[in-house]
Amino acid sequence: MEQRCRAHPRLLDGLRRALSYSEWIEKFQPAPRATFFYNGPESALRPEVVRFRRRLGNFNLDGRVLIRAKRVENEEDFNHVLEFKAPFGAYPVELKETYPFNAEVTDEPDHESLKVALLNTLALMEMNQGAEFTFRL
Repeated sequence: MEQRCRAHPRLLDGLRRALSYSEWIEKFQPAPRATFFYNGPESALRPEVVRFRRRLGNFNLDGRVLIRAKRVENEEDFNHVLEFKAPFGAYPVELKETYPFNAEVTDEPDHESLKVALLNTLALMEMNQGAEFTFRL
């Protein structure tokens, strides 16, 4: 859908307007099982990303927590290892191959996806103040 909307400026405007209601849409949209494709800044506002942000409270972290974009040495020194992927942010590495974290995203994230991912990660850190976070990219 997003790719088709990019073909015409009015369709893209309509998509952006619809995505401004993502919080509301997320309440009624069933969780899809298809791969999440990141198609541009509008994708960072999709209901799947909103749903992930709402579920951040499900992650209870304590001890030493590593947030990384790719494997690093000495990961075993940490109690928890989180993967960082825009537009979602940090999530447990064990979920890497599950929906929506198996998303197809670009190697160079845009400003909007990084902004949303960092805000989600900061919210996760705020919810787990007893943990000591290390962020490595």
